[in-house]
Amino acid sequence: MSAAKINWQALNEKFAPQNNSALSYAAAVMNLAEYLRDQLDDYELENADVIAEINSLRLTDEFNFSTPEALSKVRAKIKKFHQQAVTLRDKLQAAEGLSKLAELESTPRPSFELLADVLIESVRSVSAPVEFYRKHAEFVNSAAAFYHHSLYVNRQYVGYDTPRYDSSLASFFRYVTSGHLLKKLDTNSTAADFVLRELNDFRNRLNELYRKPLESDRREREVPPLMEEFRLNIGGIASALKSSEERQWLIDWAENLK
Repeated sequence: MSAAKINWQALNEKFAPQNNSALSYAAAVMNLAEYLRDQLDDYELENADVIAEINSLRLTDEFNFSTPEALSKVRAKIKKFHQQAVTLRDKLQAAEGLSKLAELESTPRPSFELLADVLIESVRSVSAPVEFYRKHAEFVNSAAAFYHHSLYVNRQYVGYDTPRYDSSLASFFRYVTSGHLLKKLDTNSTAADFVLRELNDFRNRLNELYRKPLESDRREREVPPLMEEFRLNIGGIASALKSSEERQWLIDWAENLK
């Protein structure tokens, strides 16, 4: 299964109920759920190597890039809807009397279109990290290395506020993996690559500062100039972007890194 190659609208229409009856609805939900479950299984097998690489990065939930956990959640969602459809079918088939059928027919349920969109989007979202990693593995690996080095630094130097900067890294990472800052600013590097290098350089200079045997107040005086230089460099990257939305997001992100 390749998310980019599937016609999701056609898939929705393919499994639509044949008529407006509750029994036809239940059958349609079951068929769609079984199809998506099988597609999910095939996708996991076909992309096992990439999924294993993503899992090895050990990024937290804040990065929203954990495929194995996402697969489990989507499978559970598909299974739940499938079970509910089976239950509805069985109750309809076991019903005796018109009033009981009418009661079951009037049971609240979402439109098939809405249910199909929710399930299809869930499956599509699982493939997003894999498809992104195939195209931008270098960026993802660099961001993961940055994150884990920050954890190491936090253990070594008491007072270095790593969680604050990790949170900024995670928000930046989520923005990039949602499809932003990916246009190249030169022949080799995207805007995201440039920003990550600036963030890495800023982190390294902070590391050096915290390694020095300085008094706390003196160290705190030396941090703002580093922060200001970082923001100026990020502003330079932002000025090279064609998208005004991306420019503003990047500037705001750097300003919020305090």
